[in-house]
Amino acid sequence: MIAGYAVKMGGDLRQSGLLGMVTLGVEPRKQIEAAKIISRYSEIETLYTISGKHDLVAMVRTKSSEDMDALIDRMGQLPGVTEIETAVILSTKVDRR
Repeated sequence: MIAGYAVKMGGDLRQSGLLGMVTLGVEPRKQIEAAKIISRYSEIETLYTISGKHDLVAMVRTKSSEDMDALIDRMGQLPGVTEIETAVILSTKVDRR
């Protein structure tokens, strides 16, 4: 049985742009709505619900720091978003995907 498959992009394409991890605190009754809206953003590579201080974490890729800033502003204005924190990925040490 095949459970799935993946395409792994070459280094140049995969490393283009700016990669970041955005964590969001969201009011409990607004999480589903916020996740639906965020999932429509083309910059979102993956979106997870998580336990702990924050509720959602998104792996995002933008063309520039200005685009990252604009994306964070859009996400921060969503209904129910109470907190947002961003970490820009500097380099990849291991990727086993």
